[in-house]
Amino acid sequence: MENHNRHDDNNCTCGHVHDHSDEHFHGDIECHEGHEHDVLFGQTDEIPAIYSDTFELRFGLELSSGYLCNCLTEWIESVKNWAAENKYFIGHIKAFVISDVGSSFWLSTTGQNVMIKTQQEENPELMSRCELNATMIVFGCEAEYLKKTSTFYLGKSFCSVGIGIRDISN
Repeated sequence: MENHNRHDDNNCTCGHVHDHSDEHFHGDIECHEGHEHDVLFGQTDEIPAIYSDTFELRFGLELSSGYLCNCLTEWIESVKNWAAENKYFIGHIKAFVISDVGSSFWLSTTGQNVMIKTQQEENPELMSRCELNATMIVFGCEAEYLKKTSTFYLGKSFCSVGIGIRDISN
């Protein structure tokens, strides 16, 4: 296909028969976004895998809210990296946590950096359990595979402190 300016197919005057649906376009500027332009495996009409669950996490040791936040960030980063390695596309990953001592925070990503929002200053009290509400939307994989992978990485991110995970969504 000859290189030419992007335009609406209905207004095409270049004389070529072509389809712009697969082009990655940033307008008339060069792309300096720091992201990769690899091919993602998916379809334009693909149904995403949606996984949502609520867990009670019980820890073998008491944790600070900062340590808990670090473990959950590691969990989300692991799921994010797994998705990238498999060429899946993250719609979003979100988690809301409330601990037995009242600490609460949100973690989220759309495939970039994990964002953390807290509702108050870090609680200095140590916690032994928390409730975790998580929702993930990922294109390119099956929901059951997403669930198994997410649960695996959740346990792995707490392996140094020991964890009991109980699904309380039902």
